Amino acid sequence: MWELEDFTPPVPTSEDSICENYFVENVSRNSFGRYEVALPFKADPTHLGDSFALSQTRLPDIKNAVTVHTQLVKLFENGGFQMVKWMSNSNELLSQIPDFLQLNTPIAFDKESLKVLGLEWNPSSDNFSFKISVSVSPCTKRNMLSLVAQYKLLSENKPLKSNFLRKLNPFIKDHVIRVGGRLSNANVAFDHKHPILLPKSDPFVNLLIDYNHKKYCHTGTHLLQSLLQQNYWIIAARGIIRQRIWKCNHCFRLNPKPNYPIMSDLPSERIQWYNIIGNVGILNTFPHSKPDKKWNTPTNPAQIGMIVVIIQNNIPPLQWPLAIIEKLYPGKDGISRVALVRTKNSSYTRPVAKLCPLPNQS
Repeated sequence: MWELEDFTPPVPTSEDSICENYFVENVSRNSFGRYEVALPFKADPTHLGDSFALSQTRLPDIKNAVTVHTQLVKLFENGGFQMVKWMSNSNELLSQIPDFLQLNTPIAFDKESLKVLGLEWNPSSDNFSFKISVSVSPCTKRNMLSLVAQYKLLSENKPLKSNFLRKLNPFIKDHVIRVGGRLSNANVAFDHKHPILLPKSDPFVNLLIDYNHKKYCHTGTHLLQSLLQQNYWIIAARGIIRQRIWKCNHCFRLNPKPNYPIMSDLPSERIQWYNIIGNVGILNTFPHSKPDKKWNTPTNPAQIGMIVVIIQNNIPPLQWPLAIIEKLYPGKDGISRVALVRTKNSSYTRPVAKLCPLPNQS
């Protein structure tokens, strides 16, 4: 006969009780049925310790860095591995490493900043940063007076001077401008009948469009505009929605579009006169091709550090690998049509016409 052994449950510690109580107090379920728990934070930040000071003492000078490098090389050699492609922002450290073990395409660390995966890296201070550019209309005295005048006319129930806004029949409720209309008796929510009026050029509008675009699984222009108009009326909404969707990296990877460089000159072999048969007159003409707009229209040129999608016709677009441009090979006219790109596995030489730069890159 089988006999079950007695099981004594472990006694919870004070930390276990704190974690369990925190989970019970902060767990919630959102509208999609997903459970969410707030992240716990230390009550006293000093208990986290000074890890920054500890990391500074690990490699205080080049001598210790060389020692660590030597130990790593010996450790991997004992396992039958050879560490290659070494790179450092210290020339003194690189002088201790043989050339054949260094990176084939060295990085120019003499610049003030380098682009690394969309970030700005300062090699001298070893700090990362990023730039934020917000394009907004200039806040001039004339624009402010125009807005104040429109708001004052609405608050006094007077007709507006703008023909476009007058067609929307706007009104003010709780200090918010809303669109009027003829749906006051409709059995729908108040926001549906009178959506909030928003301008087309505003950072808040951009964030609102981006949030709903991701919330509704990267939907298209028409459906996203229909969903937004249930609560908001954005002036010239279709144009700004299409612009924001075009800047979405996920949607861009579904249909990547490369930047074609201007076509180079024809090689000399294709424009030479040749007498094919001695005694027969043949009219030789120069090669003529129909002009293609994509090869003759200047586009945004490729730049070093730009993140691109490599076109591969044998796999779906979402599986096309991401890469970063390491080097450009300009032609005689100064236009680069070939680039050296690096993926997570290796480096390749690819034509620029097969590279699709991701949006939101300056």
